[in-house]
Amino acid sequence: MTLLAVGIGACNYMLYNGQLTLTSKLQFSVFYASTIMGITEFLGSLVLFVIIGKIPRKRGLLFCSFMILAITLSVGSYLTFSHNHGGQHVGTLMMVASFLSRLFISAQSFLFQVYIIELFPDRVRTTGVGICSAVGNIGSALSQPLYPFIGRLGISPLLLMSAICIVLIVLYSVSEETLGKPLQEDIGEDKTEDHQEEAFEKI
Repeated sequence: MTLLAVGIGACNYMLYNGQLTLTSKLQFSVFYASTIMGITEFLGSLVLFVIIGKIPRKRGLLFCSFMILAITLSVGSYLTFSHNHGGQHVGTLMMVASFLSRLFISAQSFLFQVYIIELFPDRVRTTGVGICSAVGNIGSALSQPLYPFIGRLGISPLLLMSAICIVLIVLYSVSEETLGKPLQEDIGEDKTEDHQEEAFEKI
């Protein structure tokens, strides 16, 4: 469980840095781009805040990952294999991909923070969340030189983001759903309760 959450956290941080790489390539001022991205991130988090009590964690995270994958894979493939580099049409695609990916990445990050809190039992929750954050920062640091490096090889950073999304989809697919389940107080809480119920029935 811990390794699964750690892997998801690292991939989420790497996705976020990839989106920042997209923002830096937009053909307008950094201040304007940062403002629009901030508003987009706020909207993504706001939507999740409103429906957080109803949306299944696993399905919500899978949906966000699939949407990011669809955006990055389609636009990234076009930028890599198209011969029309540097045109206005390419700039428009980059802008749309950047905004939409930021929306779903912010929603996914918000939902993941709730998910890992519900995933770990009380006695190890602080440690588990801390480990996820620490490894996520390591993934963030590694992605800083990685995105420019693959860019120099002529590969769009969007394709790397697509690969990360595929990894996330696999990890989310084998994770457990936490919506509607009571928070565990101990690692072996569920088994203990089962034994207690069996003993009560025998009495």
